[in-house]
Amino acid sequence: MSLIARNITAGYGQIRVLNGVNLEVAPGQIHCVFGPNGSGKSTLLKVCAGMLRPWGGSLELDEQNLLGLKGHQFIRSGIVTVPQSGGVFPELSVAENLMAGGLALSDNAAVRESIQAMYRRFPILGEKRNARGGSLSGGQRMLLAFARALVSEPKVLLLDEPSAGLAPLVVKEVFGLIKDLRAQGPAILLIEQAVRDALPLADQVTVLAQGEVQFQGQAQGLSEAKLVEAYLGVKM
Repeated sequence: MSLIARNITAGYGQIRVLNGVNLEVAPGQIHCVFGPNGSGKSTLLKVCAGMLRPWGGSLELDEQNLLGLKGHQFIRSGIVTVPQSGGVFPELSVAENLMAGGLALSDNAAVRESIQAMYRRFPILGEKRNARGGSLSGGQRMLLAFARALVSEPKVLLLDEPSAGLAPLVVKEVFGLIKDLRAQGPAILLIEQAVRDALPLADQVTVLAQGEVQFQGQAQGLSEAKLVEAYLGVKM
């Protein structure tokens, strides 16, 4: 059930951001997308999430054409996003945030059971189920964002810079969680700036610059510090 993007061209208004981008995210793998600010990383994620209709190209999941579907239909197809900084609803309780993760699904009993599974997996969320999302710490909000995404048991998980704004210890915890999620089988697309933290998790890597693919291949191909510096301008 790979998510496959072919020759994606996209932008905003008259401004082209992506130019002929190809990408495949396979089940049980983490595909990291790196690149400087303005390279098109977040735009690519928006296309994959159904938030932005591309100008050209194709997007398929399990041989199903996704273009033309609305955002909630992407979720029903199994594609779920964890936005940057989590996107937790601050005025809703932890329980209500988790319920929101299942709104696109029709089986209410399955959603309730999935929420209970999240409480077992993340005990702190169970303890704080009645607390407002906005009252949680940064790390707790990110755990809630992941739990909300997992309520629908996604086939594809899209992660938009989950380390952004988090303390180093929390970043380590979040990336440990991402590593554990890979073992459960979903295809994971990870957009990140924290190359040093994300690269060891990656199975596949795409490097974007100015909306075009500069490198694509196995993560091992970017394991050398000189290679990373050449593509990203980041000293390892």
